[in-house]
Amino acid sequence: MPIELDINQKGCFAEYLFALKCMELGYNVSKPMLDASRYDLIVDNVKELLRVQVKYRTLKEEKKGNPKIRVASSTNRPYKASDVDVIAIYLIDYDSWLVYRYDGKQSIRFNDAVIKKLNNFDALSFHS
Repeated sequence: MPIELDINQKGCFAEYLFALKCMELGYNVSKPMLDASRYDLIVDNVKELLRVQVKYRTLKEEKKGNPKIRVASSTNRPYKASDVDVIAIYLIDYDSWLVYRYDGKQSIRFNDAVIKKLNNFDALSFHS
C-alpha cells in the first residue's frame, strides 16, 4: 500500500520530479534558499532564467466535465505575472505535466485542448 503524502510532501515530490525532468532535457535547475519566494525553482535554458511555480493537482475531486485547475499560492494569494514566468502542474491522475508560460490567469479549464498540451515542455525553451 502506498504511503499517503501530506500537502507539503506532495509539493516537494512535484518539485523534485519537475527538476529531474528539466535536467533530463538538458536544463540547469536551481532552488531558492528561502521558502518565501513566489516561485519554487529557477530553470536556466541558456538564454534566460525562468522562475517556475510547481503545483501538484488531482482532478478526481473536481466536477465532471471540464474542471478548472486553480493557480494560487498555499495562502490563496494569486500569483502576479511579474512574480512567476512558468507554471508547471503535475497532474497525478494522468501522471503528466501541464507546463505553460504564465500570463496572470488564475485558473485553467481542463479540456481536450489542454490534454493535447500535456507533457509539452516548450514553455521552457527560449522565446524571442
